[in-house]
Amino acid sequence: MATALSGRPPNNRKGRILGIIDAIQDAVGPPKQAAADRRTVEKTWKLMDKVVRLCQNPRLQLKNSPPYILDILPDTYQHLRLILCKYEENQRLTQLSENDYFKVYIDSLMKKSKRAIRLFKEAKERMYEEQSQDRRNLTKLSLIFSHMLAEIKAIFLGGQFQGDTFRITKADAADFWRRSFGEKTIVPWKTFRQCLHDVHPISSGLEAMALKSTIDLTCNDYISVFEFDIFTRLFQVTPNLSPPTTPSNFYLTLSF
Repeated sequence: MATALSGRPPNNRKGRILGIIDAIQDAVGPPKQAAADRRTVEKTWKLMDKVVRLCQNPRLQLKNSPPYILDILPDTYQHLRLILCKYEENQRLTQLSENDYFKVYIDSLMKKSKRAIRLFKEAKERMYEEQSQDRRNLTKLSLIFSHMLAEIKAIFLGGQFQGDTFRITKADAADFWRRSFGEKTIVPWKTFRQCLHDVHPISSGLEAMALKSTIDLTCNDYISVFEFDIFTRLFQVTPNLSPPTTPSNFYLTLSF
């Protein structure tokens, strides 16, 4: 492995457009994930390494404060190495490569690494302007990488898969997940939204997008048990309340 890794209010028209986009995404659904074998993981590492090298450019003058991508990506690499070593020791690499969560994770990590590389390529000199939109986009990607690191460490605790036994903190939220998804670690956003809609109607595409932007921390069109736990711990989940009238309050009053 290379050394580098060792608010404006929405208008109605926009709401309609988001609703249409959401409907299209629902109709298409997430693509079937390919197996995340060692070759795929190593290809992802090379992309991550390229991102780190780009971010090490002195002209960028990245501040060593969270989310600090020059710590996040090397830490992600180290944890992925730990996972591979654990599964190699037990001759279970094939089992790992077919793990639904791991497949989604590696695919997302690869895509976001490519997005970061493309951002540098397209931004060119603008990337070195601290207040530019391109730098803000890099910060957003860094935050997503940070969420992804926290998630993989929780789901593969100590390098071993714990997703099917992950404990959701709040009892009512845990009951909802078990009733809806059993022991699944991750489900497509469309599936999650429909199950949530069954217990708490989601009245519009805009409302759904507001919820998705809050709960899908890793921005991969899936909801993991980790993300759901974070969501239900950070926001008040109150039973027996009528559906709120505004999208911004929707996720504060969910009942299971």
